[in-house]
Amino acid sequence: MRRTNIYVWTSVALALSVAVPAQAWPLVVPARDSLLVRVALPPLGEWTTLPTRDALPPSALVRRIQELLNALGQYRGEQHGRLDDDTINAIRTYQQRAGLDDDGRATEELAIHIEFTSRAIELGQRLEVVRTEQMHAAEQALLAQPETRALVARRPAEETADLTRDAGACFTAPTAACLLHEASESAKAVFDARFRDWVLGEIVAGLARGGQPEAAFDTASRLTDPRLIVVALRDIAVARAEFGQVEQALAVALVIPDEATRIKALTAAALAQLRAGRGAAVEAIAADIVMLARRIPSDRAPSAVVADAALQLARAGAQGPAQRLLVLARDQASAAQDRDNELATVAAAMVAAGQEVETRALLASLTPASQRPVLAALATASAQRGDVAEARALAEQIGEARYRVAVLTEVAALVSVRDSTALAADLFAISLEQARALDERPSFARSYALRTLAITMAQLGLPEPARAAADDIADVRLRAEARWAIGAALATMQDARGAEAVRERALVDTAAINSALDRTWVLCGATGASARAGDTVGAAQAFGRALEEARGITDSWARSQALVRVAATLGTLR
Repeated sequence: MRRTNIYVWTSVALALSVAVPAQAWPLVVPARDSLLVRVALPPLGEWTTLPTRDALPPSALVRRIQELLNALGQYRGEQHGRLDDDTINAIRTYQQRAGLDDDGRATEELAIHIEFTSRAIELGQRLEVVRTEQMHAAEQALLAQPETRALVARRPAEETADLTRDAGACFTAPTAACLLHEASESAKAVFDARFRDWVLGEIVAGLARGGQPEAAFDTASRLTDPRLIVVALRDIAVARAEFGQVEQALAVALVIPDEATRIKALTAAALAQLRAGRGAAVEAIAADIVMLARRIPSDRAPSAVVADAALQLARAGAQGPAQRLLVLARDQASAAQDRDNELATVAAAMVAAGQEVETRALLASLTPASQRPVLAALATASAQRGDVAEARALAEQIGEARYRVAVLTEVAALVSVRDSTALAADLFAISLEQARALDERPSFARSYALRTLAITMAQLGLPEPARAAADDIADVRLRAEARWAIGAALATMQDARGAEAVRERALVDTAAINSALDRTWVLCGATGASARAGDTVGAAQAFGRALEEARGITDSWARSQALVRVAATLGTLR
């Protein structure tokens, strides 16, 4: 038996001497009391007759890694398949840049990592080409119209913030105008043009919603990406429509060069006409939407844009125009390359337009992966008309647990509104059980499902089960959002002491969020939720903290984003 062991270990040693590069030999040195030592193998320094690393046969894996690193520009040597010094140095350089352990080893895992990086870089390059082409097309379209030419021509090359301004006055007595001005000044210090454009677009929308169209146009002219100028025009048009200024909204919409973006602006104008009781005008706008939709190339998913317009009009009561738009959207989706997903979007809109029978027939033709939004829409419609059993059955057909929980929660909320308290409680219990079973370890999906449940139950006057669900949320941000909503619900139930206790826990959760921008975002959301619930104390407390958080942010981009959010939230308090 001992002879067999000696033979086996000697064979292993000889195999390692050939298979392992010289630089890795120390990794396989046997321990002093191992069997390899007991058979009196010579020291490594005396293995002078073993083959050198360069004499080893080429490796297909090494050659593959050399080819991959060459494609990335990190290896310029010969692709011979041998692990020479140049190859090892190239591997170590890649590992260091990728944040890996720079051991210089050629492994299958390393090859897969390099391949993934190469594909990501290639995708990024293709996206950059598309981005450049889109920017050029948007710029040419804007320059072609005298109404939009100035927005492109006035873009400044460099901006400097006004260091003499008194920012403290704005934070002492904040207004939406001064907060947006502060955000605009902070944006001037954002070095990366893409991030600066991002926040400037948010400022444009804020100014437009705040009734400052001239300032919105002026800020839009500071954008360097022509595509975002097109989006800014949409935001201005939508804001004008929401203010009831339909003629101004239509005037802006008509100069938007992108058809899909113009449709979104026209939809807002149509809704404004509905609110004003001008049904004939809605018919005319719907005809314009159909005309524009027919001009959108099929590869840009025009059916989704048309279906969204139909959905909004159907919910607002304009069933006639909505039905005509849905006919077009369904025809376009049926001919699309991504047929099932586009038809699913259209089908969800069909439910809102009262076409449940047609939607059920369409559902059977869709793949299971694309059925989710349709099942959700059908379940909600069934719950609204009181057919709880059917609503639950439809929800249970949704394969992904997190989406199923969300739909069951919505069904429970609708049932509760219809005064079926016991049945709603059963549905909430089922939703809670499924949410907790989403994952044994804390996961975002599980936390998000529990947050949705907690907020919904709180809003429906069920604070105790809502508190229990919130306590089970692992994600601190989602837990904070749930507790703010529970505090607002308790305040509306005249439980001031309970509301204060929950708010204190919400503040602790909020303070534990790492990012100041995220803390501001949560506090602004809490302000709006509390204000809508009539909890003025909670709204004022959350807003005051949000203002403090935004004021203390030093990063220019994050500060701008936070101030835009605070400015938008200020309107909910008034």
